[in-house]
Amino acid sequence: MTESKRGISTTAIGSLPGCAVVEFEVLDQVNNFRADEAFLKSQLNSPKAKFVPFHKLQPLLRERDGERSVAWKSRDQLPEELFKPTEHSADAPLFILIGRDHAGVPHHAVGFPRRSSSRVLSNLAAGDESYVNFHSVLHGLSAPTDLWSLGTARALLQWHSKACFCGSCGSATVPTFGGFKRRCTNPIPKKEPGGCGISHYPRTDPVVITAVVHPDGRQMLLTRKKDWPAGVHSTVAGFMSPGETIEQAVVREVHEETGIVIDRVQYLATQPLA
Repeated sequence: MTESKRGISTTAIGSLPGCAVVEFEVLDQVNNFRADEAFLKSQLNSPKAKFVPFHKLQPLLRERDGERSVAWKSRDQLPEELFKPTEHSADAPLFILIGRDHAGVPHHAVGFPRRSSSRVLSNLAAGDESYVNFHSVLHGLSAPTDLWSLGTARALLQWHSKACFCGSCGSATVPTFGGFKRRCTNPIPKKEPGGCGISHYPRTDPVVITAVVHPDGRQMLLTRKKDWPAGVHSTVAGFMSPGETIEQAVVREVHEETGIVIDRVQYLATQPLA
C-alpha cells in the first residue's frame, strides 16, 4: 500500500490483518524535473544539498555508540574539484540525484571509481566513518529511509558501471536524468544517417520474498548460506523468470531451494530492494 504525502511516498509493508505495519518515508525522486539540466545543476550546487560517497559500491557510514548511520556530507565538505565540468568517463566520479526530502533538501550519491585517489577518499572519512560492504549494512542501519536511499543509489551505481557502452551500436554512453538514465553518444538518426542516440534505462529485476509458514501457524521456514555469519538466516527468495507470475515464482523457488512443495500462496505487499 502506497500513498503520497507532501510529495513523499510513504510505504506500508504488511497490510493484511494480523500483520505488523512498517511505514517509512522515501525521498521524492522529482521525475518530472529530471529532464531540466538547469534544475539538476541547481540541486547539485544547493547549499542545503547532502552527499553520500560510495567507493567500489560501498557507502560511507558513521558508527557511534553501536549504531550505524549514513555519513552524509554537505556541499562544502566535498573537494571543489569534483564539481568541475569534465568529460564523462569510467574514471570520473558519478553524481546521482537520489531525491529530495519534505523540506526540499536534495540528496545525492557520489560514486568514486576503483582508481580514485586514496587521498580524496580518506579525507572524506572522519575518524568514526568508513566504507562498508553494502550487504552488512542491511543488518545494521537504524534509519529505514537511509537504507532505501543507499539501496537506490547502489543499484543505480552498479548499473552505470556495466552500461558504459550502447547495446545497440557499441558507442559510449553518458549519464543523464540525474543518473536515472544513460544516453548513447552516437548522434540520433535524424541528425546523422546511421546514428543511434537511444536512451538506456536501469535494469530492474523483480524478486519474490517468501515466508513459508507451517500449518500450525507457529513455525516459519528459514534458509542460510554456508558462508554467512553465524546466526544469520533468510526467508526463501529468488528472481522471477520471464513469463512467470508472482505465485508461480514462489512455488518454484521454494521447491528449488528446499524441496518443499507448497499448495497455497497469499500475497502480502511490495517493497523496494537493491
